[in-house]
Amino acid sequence: MSRKIKTRRVVLDPQVKEVEYEATVEENQFIYQGSPISPASLANSITGTRRNAWRDLWIKRPNVTEWRLADDCRSDGRAGS
Repeated sequence: MSRKIKTRRVVLDPQVKEVEYEATVEENQFIYQGSPISPASLANSITGTRRNAWRDLWIKRPNVTEWRLADDCRSDGRAGS
């Protein structure tokens, strides 16, 4: 089963609109633009800088309406659920 995840680009300039990127998780592997990618590489490639994926990736689990910060999922033991 695949799950959709959402990433958020951190924008320092309030004049710039936030850009959304979408990936899926299939069999515990992130898939972005058709290829497997690590969470860190995903966050870094989107922002163009070195980022902490736990603080930059937002996850939406199946049958749940809200997006959650990956670090919050990790802290409650549900990052991979």
